[in-house]
Amino acid sequence: MELIAHHRLWSGRYRLKIVSTKARYGVAIRAAVAEAGLTERVDFLDDLPEEALIDLYRHCAAVVYPSLMEGFGRPALEAMAVERPVILSDIPVHREIFGAAAILITPGSPASWEAAFRRLEEAPEVARLIAAGRPIVKRFGWDRVAREARSGPAALRAGPRGPSYPSLSMVPVKLPHDEMAARCA
Repeated sequence: MELIAHHRLWSGRYRLKIVSTKARYGVAIRAAVAEAGLTERVDFLDDLPEEALIDLYRHCAAVVYPSLMEGFGRPALEAMAVERPVILSDIPVHREIFGAAAILITPGSPASWEAAFRRLEEAPEVARLIAAGRPIVKRFGWDRVAREARSGPAALRAGPRGPSYPSLSMVPVKLPHDEMAARCA
């Protein structure tokens, strides 16, 4: 919800698309968007098929995944696999897995969000992030993610909050019409 709260950093430049479910957290995000007056700048895409989600990642400026409770960070890995930069919450699992290949934000810090969006405007920084993500994708790879998904999809998708509280993944997308996309999975 922090990205919605800090909408002044992106709403003038992007249109946000949130890939969502209609579970409780998705409902809460819809309410936050309406309360912030962003309904004209935000679209919700319910239950987007995996192929469409990956296509969305391919065309984005960055994946923003401010999860506070995460077991792995699959959306970030998916984004890196299609060479997109990621903005992640600075929590132990994100530091350990993604490290310098991600822009890490401090939850609750508006200055941290502002710095993250500034970094996305710097082409050399984006190129560095994409290059730093390649070894991570190679290390964890699609095969491992697929294997873990087959053996425990609830753990990968729902995280520690359980299936009723999906995590939010924001995906700012730089498309011809300055759109943004997001994921609530």
